Amino acid sequence: MKFIKIILGCLIFTLPVLAQTAEDAPDTLKLRYRRYVMKKYYQAEKKAFVFEVWRNNELAYQVSAPKFSHLQYVAIDGMTTFDLDKDSVNNFIIQAYRGGEQAQTEWHILNLARNETPLLGKIVSNFAVPWLSDLNQDGRLELLVKDYTFANWNADFLASPYQTVVLSYQNQAYHLDTQWMRKDSLTYADSIPQLVKQAMESFYQASIKNYPFKVNVLAGKPQQRWGFIPPILWATMLDLIYADKARLAWDLVDKAWYEKLEGKSVFLSDFKQQLKQSPFWEDLSKYNDL
Repeated sequence: MKFIKIILGCLIFTLPVLAQTAEDAPDTLKLRYRRYVMKKYYQAEKKAFVFEVWRNNELAYQVSAPKFSHLQYVAIDGMTTFDLDKDSVNNFIIQAYRGGEQAQTEWHILNLARNETPLLGKIVSNFAVPWLSDLNQDGRLELLVKDYTFANWNADFLASPYQTVVLSYQNQAYHLDTQWMRKDSLTYADSIPQLVKQAMESFYQASIKNYPFKVNVLAGKPQQRWGFIPPILWATMLDLIYADKARLAWDLVDKAWYEKLEGKSVFLSDFKQQLKQSPFWEDLSKYNDL
């Protein structure tokens, strides 16, 4: 897939649609688009940055973020306003990077309509910034974001699986695009459960050899007790679930579970609880009947 290049940041450039006005203070910004004025400034008393969107001299939307984080607008190919869903109404995106342990990023997508400025969608992700691409070649931009819900879940970050989630504009909001997720998912061949089971057996044997004092799989902290299971198991499960194939994910666990491992039902319970932490849980549960 050919992705549209995204340029992030409050850049100084000449734009055909959005004019920028210089301010004296280094942390201030003023952008003008037709009847709109976008302002960014630092609020010393609250020790926070503020990004405001004004329409006809009235405050239409506001986002704030602590001083240590980043608050900026998103520009694509030099443009700061663009029609995401081809409805002849331009959109404006504010990005709030809040830092912290999970490095959370928010995208606030505004509709610059004639008489109102509704929030078209708010996308929240951890560790990753969303990006845009016209996957269908129809002029509508899909949103893509990495879902790191299972980062550091019973594996270190580098070994943790994540999903690249495709979102499209549906029913006045951005939702999982199951059509694209199915296209990008793996083909569930009959050999997959056996391959995963072999990986589980090898991983278990290596773990027993290297950590003989951890004989009981269910020992240890609740979120770290699956150290005898390779991440390939839940990586494959996640690929299936995000492609609207949850039934095959549960089938995989039944067929691939290594006999010497205890606690299959408890593992599934822990997995499902973690899955509920996904920002896309509502769509996942609806499409998969979870």
